[in-house]
Amino acid sequence: MWLASLPCLAADSEGVNCDPGLQPAGASEVGYASRGDRCEGLYVQEVSGPTLEVVSLTEESFKAYQFTKGNPLILKWPALGNGLVQLRATSVKRKLYYRMDTLHVQKPSVYVWPSDILSRLELRRAEIGVLGWTEELLGQTKWKIYLPLRIAPQEPSSQPGQIAAESYEVGLMSSVELQEVYVTLCPLDANGKLGKPLRKSMKLDYGYYPADRPITFRISFSELSGAPDGLYSLSVGAEMQNGDPVHTDICFFHPRSGSPWPNETGGKR
Repeated sequence: MWLASLPCLAADSEGVNCDPGLQPAGASEVGYASRGDRCEGLYVQEVSGPTLEVVSLTEESFKAYQFTKGNPLILKWPALGNGLVQLRATSVKRKLYYRMDTLHVQKPSVYVWPSDILSRLELRRAEIGVLGWTEELLGQTKWKIYLPLRIAPQEPSSQPGQIAAESYEVGLMSSVELQEVYVTLCPLDANGKLGKPLRKSMKLDYGYYPADRPITFRISFSELSGAPDGLYSLSVGAEMQNGDPVHTDICFFHPRSGSPWPNETGGKR
């Protein structure tokens, strides 16, 4: 179900991987283009059919903040295997079509993300979704596996560290208004076989799901059990206003208790 390869990204003369399917928009200072170690900026949105997609999988956010120039963001992820990690950020602000793409090695599992474009666009933390993923073999099949991200502004060394999170926050976007959203969560084994559901078609029951607005829900760390390899499948289904179904599925990795997370310099905590 989750068989996929890393997106088709074209390397430019500087070796940076940009998505050739995105047409830059706006002035050159903010249009989607190569910016050193990443591609970032505004793009032209193409019209498509009804979609429901996961746009963010991060540790629960403890504070809201606005991006400021000269204060980069620190992205961290739990290392899984030796393949490259694709990092992607997208705007969840209505009618603002922004994206950032970069490829990174697994270790050190830290990316320092300059905030100049985010600051210029006056975006806030709640207005972007951020994803990271890699590829791993499960059985004989290569799977696309999402790596939950820890994201925070770089703090001065004198400031205390981030409070330990207790859950993941999942961000969804739908191109159409929905009636209801249902979540199924299952453990996976090393061969990609589904285990007993931890959630089975559990509805969010928010009452209102407008188009092109973020829909968020949480997965508690205490809920994640029964997967010896730390792998889980997340299936999200929804009903559109006309009654037709739409759905999306991903596989993600949750490090077992005691698994290391990197600090800003790539070490272990």
